[in-house]
Formats: sequence, structure tokens, C-alpha cells
Amino acid sequence: MKSVKLYYNPTAGEGENSKAELIQHIRNAGYTFIHTSGKKGGMGKDGKEADILAVAGGDGTVRKACLDLLRMPLMHSRPIGLLALGTANNIAMTLKIGKDVREVIRSWDRHKLKRFDVGRIDGLPSTAFFVEAFGFGLFPRLMQQMERLPEQGPQDTEQELQQALKLLVPIAQNYEAVSCTISLDDKTFSGRYILAEVMNIRSLGPRLVLAPDADPGDGRFDVLLISGRQRNKLVAYIEKIGKGIKARFPFRPVKAKHIVIRWEGKDMHVDDKLIRKYKAGRLQVKLLDGMLDFLTAE
Repeated sequence: MKSVKLYYNPTAGEGENSKAELIQHIRNAGYTFIHTSGKKGGMGKDGKEADILAVAGGDGTVRKACLDLLRMPLMHSRPIGLLALGTANNIAMTLKIGKDVREVIRSWDRHKLKRFDVGRIDGLPSTAFFVEAFGFGLFPRLMQQMERLPEQGPQDTEQELQQALKLLVPIAQNYEAVSCTISLDDKTFSGRYILAEVMNIRSLGPRLVLAPDADPGDGRFDVLLISGRQRNKLVAYIEKIGKGIKARFPFRPVKAKHIVIRWEGKDMHVDDKLIRKYKAGRLQVKLLDGMLDFLTAE
């Protein structure tokens, strides 16, 4: 009988998605549950290993779990069973993992292993890693504005996503283009951009699909550059998505493995983390092939 250890965000689930309910779903599916000793639902230090690491939460929780796994010896690596309990769930969307946690847990016995690349950024005060995306311009500015919003009462998922889209429109309309030079394998691009994103998954932020063909296990990143002259197309796309109109992203990313970038502005993020004191400098991005494995149905 296979065993499961739970990496859980205590603020992510209620009712049927509470920690107690998730543990019961795991046991009902025929798995042995190993209790974690982590005070905040993390990996724990009880020395007990499991066949599957169940990660329950949103994209931020998944990122923390992935980084914890990367810090562990390779002999302790194990596949991740993702239980999507967040708002955007961009990682789960890319992996085509649904939100019915009971069905997802039951699917683990007939799973496929999906290799998942990780990005490493050198050139910052300390080396940084990303599983979703890292970049400059509009999205870190959106993250800043979301942080400044006053505390609000409970909101459902769609309300939170709509709020982010509404904030993003004026940012995209008014963000001053910044000088940037980026080398993508054997090609170099230079200009003034409002957005530069190195994507490892399909979508970012409020479920905006910026790299529809991205595959986090193909050994390449999808790199997106949008100049100031292209902002009207971007704004039109965001407004359509905000109105519930299906639309394909009007820009095509460039696939690359070896990346060197210099952004002359200040707004930078690594996954869901803002880099608060970014100073323009030469950053190198290395792709770490297949460092993680996720359980998927496809």
C-alpha cells in the first residue's frame, strides 16, 4: 500500500477541503497517510518518507513545496500530487489537474508522471529559483497594487480574478516602457518594453494565458516581450478576458533554453514573490531539466 504525506496551506481549504477532510479522502482512496510534524503544514522533520507528496493549496503553496523538495537530497525525491485549492491555480491549469480533490486523489493509482522543469536565476544577491515564471514590468506592478488593497471581506474566486483584471487594465495603459536587452539562445532582442516574462507554464496572474503552447517539461522556456507600441493589443485582450469573451493571446512567445537579460527598470518578480530592491544588472537564467515530477492524468 502506497503512503502519502500532506503539504498543506492551512488558509486554503474549508469544509470538504479542510485538512481533516483531505486526510480522509486520501485514506478512502486506499493510501496510508503519514502525519507531518511541520507546524505550518510544510514538509516536516519526522524522518518518515512517503511515496507521494500531496500538495494542497494554490500556486504559492506549490512553489514552496517544490523549493523544499529541491533542497532535499535526491534520494528523498518523490512525485507531487497536486490538490488545487487556490484562486488562480495556474500550475494546475497547465497540468490539466481539476479542482475535484476526491477525483484527483482517486486518479493517482492510474497516474502518469509529468516531468517539470525548474528555472534558476543567477545575478541577484542570492540565487533564485522559479517554477511558474519570472519577469519584469506589468505583473510585478500589479502585485504591488494588489498588496496595497485594503482588507476586504470574503470574496469568491471569480471576484478576486475580476478585481485583478480591472487593476491590470490601467497599468497596461500607462506603464512606461523600459529599456531591456535579452539574449535567447542565439538571438538577441533590444528595445523598450512594458513586459518581459520568462514562462515555464501557460498562464500567469489572474489566469491570463500568455504562453498557450508552454510545456513545463519540454526543456525550454517560453519568453514573452511586449513593447510600448504593442500595449493597445494587450489592453484589448485583457478587457475581453475581463468580459468573459474567449480570446487567444495576440503575441507569440519565443522558446529558449539559455537566457541572459538586463532590464533597466525596478519592477521584478520571481513566481509570486516581488524582488523589492532589484537593481538593473545582467541576469542569467538556467533551465534545470525535469527536476520535479507531478502526478497527472494525461
